[in-house]
Amino acid sequence: MENSAFFSENGLTSTSANHVANLAKELMQDEETSINSITLLDCFVSVIGQSEKTQVRKGISDSDLRFYTENAVLLTESKSLIAWLREAIKAKEKMLEDIERTDIDEWAVKEGKTMPTKPERREVPSKEERIAAMNIKERNRILKLETEAAVFGKCVHPDSAFSKARKELHNRLNNPIEVKGEGRDALVYTYEQSCDYDAAENIFFTLQQWHRETQAELNGILCKIDEEIRTEQIAADTEYVEARKSYEREYETLRSEFRLWKETESKRVASLKIAIPNELKGIYEKVSKRGK
Repeated sequence: MENSAFFSENGLTSTSANHVANLAKELMQDEETSINSITLLDCFVSVIGQSEKTQVRKGISDSDLRFYTENAVLLTESKSLIAWLREAIKAKEKMLEDIERTDIDEWAVKEGKTMPTKPERREVPSKEERIAAMNIKERNRILKLETEAAVFGKCVHPDSAFSKARKELHNRLNNPIEVKGEGRDALVYTYEQSCDYDAAENIFFTLQQWHRETQAELNGILCKIDEEIRTEQIAADTEYVEARKSYEREYETLRSEFRLWKETESKRVASLKIAIPNELKGIYEKVSKRGK
């Protein structure tokens, strides 16, 4: 069954899956806010001629810095769950649409029935269709890699909050004092690093490495699928040439059985439950608790 990786005897209805996806989106937005608002500097302001300084900005501490990667991982897990549920819902809807669009000739081929028809060139499954036919572990791995590549890439992008914070940190280490205003109204802003410089650099380069490794693995999987498609296309073309020489035209019509199949299959697909991969059960439980 196409997209069988998404479904199991025990699971979620499409309505429940959509609700959980919406809850996960709320959690994801919280984590994105946390990631995008990171700052690595404390800022103090004082009046010229006075030693007293007032802190007007507080950067992330050493003890809290480690939570940045945890937030990034939680963000990927939330997005992975959303991707899985949305794809499952879409797959289920597509299966119902496919059943509705199936004509009697297509049905006869799938069911091994005989119908008056000419041989046609076998369509080689596309990359999307091959991915859709993968088992639950393989399918989730691709979705997770796509999500990780996007999230980690965004974290280390030159325009990301972390990249901008690093640039600001580098600048303020060399220019820690800034004076605004003139005379007795002048204000002196003093910038000090709020966390260990090397620790922040290590976190950034770790995220870069994760992004490179994730993208490389994803590219490898997709390239292998492309090669399989090219090989199967040659085989499909060869089969078509042979089939054209020997096809038969006389077959019996089974329209009543076809209508019964369409009603039965639509009912079966509508009752399918959406499975949660083992790798996503942790974040699923966490998201589900938010809705209670």
